Amino acid sequence: MPKLDLSGLDAFKASAFLEEATGKPLELPLDVIDFDPKQPRRQVLAETLAELAETIKTDGVLQPICVRPHPDHPGRYLINHGERRVRAARLAGCTTIPAFIQKQVDPYAQVIENIQRDDLLPLELAAFVVEREQAGDSRAEIARRLGKQRSLITLLAELAQAPAPIRQLHDEGRCRDVRALYLLTRTHREQPQAVEAMLGKTETITREQVEAFAADQGVVRPPASRATRGPIRSATERGHPLVVEVDGQQATLDISKRPSKTSAQVRFPDGSVGTVELARLRLVAWRDA
Repeated sequence: MPKLDLSGLDAFKASAFLEEATGKPLELPLDVIDFDPKQPRRQVLAETLAELAETIKTDGVLQPICVRPHPDHPGRYLINHGERRVRAARLAGCTTIPAFIQKQVDPYAQVIENIQRDDLLPLELAAFVVEREQAGDSRAEIARRLGKQRSLITLLAELAQAPAPIRQLHDEGRCRDVRALYLLTRTHREQPQAVEAMLGKTETITREQVEAFAADQGVVRPPASRATRGPIRSATERGHPLVVEVDGQQATLDISKRPSKTSAQVRFPDGSVGTVELARLRLVAWRDA
């Protein structure tokens, strides 16, 4: 009698287990699981992975992962959710992992899961925003689906174009503040040498440091979100704003912020706000509301 080829039996049994709709996870062999190349998270920190592996050695994988059938390799699976758990389980020496199979994946669900666990880094989220825009989603739709403000999505879309020095700053963990990274990116376009010199002075870069630096360089700040603006209304929102010109660009003087002896805050047509020296302002006119 010829010998039967049972090499695909494990994968078949795993799939059949799920088809029974028991509602319980199966124990899926780790060696049939592949990472999703479109996973929004691009970085996995080695130290946190080692910590997770130690907990798995002690308590096992407590939360099942979610996978889908690989479209090109029958019997294999792509990860929908749980890449860190898979990596840590392999590191811990496991051979199987509890998993649910879901045939379709929602890219927004992948991102939201990471956001809720604070795992998704700013540049990773920025890359996702660009991918969704290229897929035809509007920024308003992206903001709605992610539960974020539209202003943040605008910053992230800009941040996706960050130059190498700022990407390195981010990847090294020296600055992960979205608004600080955005402002550094804008400033780098005009004054790359000044930005790179500033980045080399301190180990950790804070938003306050970046805003002070950008003000010194005469670069506007990123647009403030509604949550941070509070009840204060700018001159434009109150009516009859004072129109000024800053280096050839028109803006409105924000009279809700008292000017200092040498500088004042202005709002540009794109919604961004900047602190500029009074010497750079030229009065244009009062504008009707």
